[in-house]
Amino acid sequence: MPYKVLVVGSGGHAVNHWLGQMNIHGEFKPVGVVDIDTELLDRAGKIWGIDDDAVATTIDEAMELGIKPDVALIATPIETHHALVIEAMRNGLHVICEKNMAHSMQAGIEMTRCALDHPELATVVGHQYPYWRRSNWAIRKAIGTGKLGQLDAIQCDFNGSGYWNPRNPTRNGWRRFLDHDYLEDWAVHTLDLFRYFTAMDAVTVSADLWRPHWSRRYGTSSINIRMNMAAPEEYEGDVPLACSVETDRARRLWKEGKMPDTWVHAQYVGHAEGMGMFDRGEHWMMQGSRGSLEYMEGGYQKDKPPVLRMITHDLDPGTMKAGKVLPRKDLEWKESNLEPYPMDLECGPAAQWKGNNTESEFDNNCFILEEVKQCIESGGKIKPLRCFENCIKTFAITMGAIESAKRGGQPIFLPDLWEIPRK
Repeated sequence: MPYKVLVVGSGGHAVNHWLGQMNIHGEFKPVGVVDIDTELLDRAGKIWGIDDDAVATTIDEAMELGIKPDVALIATPIETHHALVIEAMRNGLHVICEKNMAHSMQAGIEMTRCALDHPELATVVGHQYPYWRRSNWAIRKAIGTGKLGQLDAIQCDFNGSGYWNPRNPTRNGWRRFLDHDYLEDWAVHTLDLFRYFTAMDAVTVSADLWRPHWSRRYGTSSINIRMNMAAPEEYEGDVPLACSVETDRARRLWKEGKMPDTWVHAQYVGHAEGMGMFDRGEHWMMQGSRGSLEYMEGGYQKDKPPVLRMITHDLDPGTMKAGKVLPRKDLEWKESNLEPYPMDLECGPAAQWKGNNTESEFDNNCFILEEVKQCIESGGKIKPLRCFENCIKTFAITMGAIESAKRGGQPIFLPDLWEIPRK
């Protein structure tokens, strides 16, 4: 029997990104819609296939009307997420919340605390990029299986080209009023990929955020973000999100400029309104002790297919001699040739789900829905990859970047932002 979904926010994002994925997955069915736009509510029955009277202006009202959902899908402006998530969870609903997680660090902390208080409920933020394309799984697999040796650096250059044009109707709604619309609404996906590829967390962040002089946006649309990344065991104790002896040690080493060699240096440069030679595209580069990996797509490929290239060697870095040419393995794939899909990699609780084995079912929100399903059926024991208590660390990068930019690029120690003391 399908899980019943209360759609909170029946705008373009919910319709264009979630309705079709629910139909493909087959085990989630809309049963009601909540929105403050009464014109959208008038059309909700036809759009979502629900009863015409299964609509409300608040979650509480929907529950009082007798709509009995299992899951709340929250696809509303960012500043509303906090209140709606709390309202949904207090009504006993599992929650799928669109990114960015919240409008402030305090709001994100309160959402996470509520999730910790209700471990039986599934929570997840809509970060679908880990399931977006085959190359993302291949990159994680290469790093996770040690193909590059000990990872040292990872960077991404991104160009959005005309996507942020003020005439683009997608950007002309509530997003254009964000102070940092590119960072909060789009770049956060790429920042989440830094964590996904490395299986590490950003421990520090420093940032420059600006708006090009030709821009017609209200908020910043260019970013330069630097991060130091570390595995959780290098900065966190036995209790996640709680500062510990390990956290104090990591903070001290960072302040003294004595960061461990195992920490990874990361940089993300992005322009939502890029002008000139590059169309929309991205360029990833990763460097380790035994090789390097590069991924290019879009404008960086000059209209050619996306390419994933890895160069590795088998020598011990400690035995290398200056000027020596390394014997190397040079491998190159195109997105269409990344077969079989690397399902053997542990990419989250939904990694083994195959749906009907069609390409459209191997990506994006279908995997998030499957994660929620598995969490519900396990009584909350199998958590989605980006459950609230995990995703707060991605969200903190965006909030830390904003704070750093306000301080002229001063680095921010992120565990201090996401800490949730336990009683």
